[in-house]
Amino acid sequence: MMETFEGFKLSLLDYLHVEQKMCKRDILEINEMQREDKIEAGLMISNLVVLKSKDNVFVFKAIDNYSKLRSGDSVVLSKGGDSKKEKGVIIDTDIDTITVRVDNEIDSQSVYDMEIESPNLLGSLVSCLEGIVPATPGAAFLRILSGEEQVKAESFLALNPHEINGFSELYAQLSQEQQDAVESMLSFYPIHVLQGPPGTGKTLVLAATSIAASLKNREVVIIANTHQAVNNALMKIRQLSKDIPLFKIGEQLKADGLDKSINIFGKFSEFNEYSKNHRRKKKYGYVIGMTIWGAITNLGLRTHSHFRPYMALVDEASLMPLTYASVLGKCSPIICLFGDSRQMQPIFRPELENNTLSVSILDYCANKVEGVPVSVLPETHRMNKEITKLVSRSFYEPYGITLRSAENIANNCFLSSYMDKNGYVGSVFFANPNISAPCCQEENEGEADAVVDMVKSLFEEGKKGGDIAVVTPFRKQVRLIRSKAKCFLDSNFLTHIDTVERLQGQDVECIILSFAASDESFVKDRKDFIFNFNRLNVMLSRAKTKIIIFACSEIQKELKSLLKFNE
Repeated sequence: MMETFEGFKLSLLDYLHVEQKMCKRDILEINEMQREDKIEAGLMISNLVVLKSKDNVFVFKAIDNYSKLRSGDSVVLSKGGDSKKEKGVIIDTDIDTITVRVDNEIDSQSVYDMEIESPNLLGSLVSCLEGIVPATPGAAFLRILSGEEQVKAESFLALNPHEINGFSELYAQLSQEQQDAVESMLSFYPIHVLQGPPGTGKTLVLAATSIAASLKNREVVIIANTHQAVNNALMKIRQLSKDIPLFKIGEQLKADGLDKSINIFGKFSEFNEYSKNHRRKKKYGYVIGMTIWGAITNLGLRTHSHFRPYMALVDEASLMPLTYASVLGKCSPIICLFGDSRQMQPIFRPELENNTLSVSILDYCANKVEGVPVSVLPETHRMNKEITKLVSRSFYEPYGITLRSAENIANNCFLSSYMDKNGYVGSVFFANPNISAPCCQEENEGEADAVVDMVKSLFEEGKKGGDIAVVTPFRKQVRLIRSKAKCFLDSNFLTHIDTVERLQGQDVECIILSFAASDESFVKDRKDFIFNFNRLNVMLSRAKTKIIIFACSEIQKELKSLLKFNE
């Protein structure tokens, strides 16, 4: 791959401009659509209720959030039957909540619909990318991505983990592969990739690398797609070290569960002032966490800051589009990408799917940029050995990675008298295909009834919400199963019944899969979606000890063939 800096930058801008036009087209089409069509198209979220609020920032419960809305998007809120609309900006979205800063105070007792007004993130991206010119922050990163400049380590700036005071005890707790990854990331390569399959300790390596840099008084920025991922990384660091100064940029409402010792700043300017006033007093380098939206607006668009990160550690990089992450070089001279290219990828518009730039930043750097060091973590601390073997054979060994299950969990199993009584033996079990009602497409009553009966029986014998999750490819099947289960399950567990996209990053003891489709022609037409390997990997690898699969005979046969169940 070889392109000039200017040519590559122009290609990125052309792509973003096309995406902007498509977003504006969607918004214009909203006015011509019925409410139900807007919801199905992902342009509206319905039945939002307020969980909590502070200073015009509202966290909404969103059980049926299948939208395309993203952090930074401008939205309008409306109450059912009320023509009055309030404007706001999305701060964060996750599996069952969406956080919005609203222009005016709203009634916390009402139920709301939310629809997009304008995609602000794209505008900020374009402005940030346009500002990268030769000899400015971010230019070196773009030159490497374009192929114009080679990847090489600046050895005189590298950190040796064996020579960092206060780090040896933590370093000794890591596996050999994890130690190698930390050492490589501290070698001052401008780009580094960590390929971490499910449960292999990506967050642990990220935390250890942050601590090592901080102990040498280097500053670190942690970037992720969601506030929850940022929070998880900061909490992992705090669990491993009580001394590292940790900061989070974001609304206080998105700091739930964070240790009180982690400083929260709603605005980057507040942190910047703090950093300026305390710089001479600090013993260790600051570690600050923010979302990709925060990184673009705070580090990418600002020209003056007292915070100069030594390295940027980017979590969930396999979910981050190249076009978005191309500006991260403005944040730091070192970009370390954490993710798993064999799991979920960014969702691209159908019109752009075949564009060469429609790829994650992690995949692009690992496969298209020569000389980028790639570390691999092969030992999983999540899945037992039977599930690990299935996942390894099906998704990783074709790419040269053989997974192994950690000794302390390899023989774990899902203990259930209900499962034993009904013959659901082994860690992976296919339910009777006759359960699946015939001629179904995106929803299947037979499978939904069987799934709900199974979940109910497991709850009756003492299993809890954290033990079980139900995954299906189709939104309609999610809604059907939820509607049948809501009479005996609380609303918290209903969010554990969802599509595969919304359950990535979670893990439970038992995963119940419902493929729903049984119409032969429909299965054939949608095979690329139903049997997508990245999606199947996420479905299966959420489970620690048990997988139950409900599917028609045709889908079962194809799965057994594709995933080598019989080997």
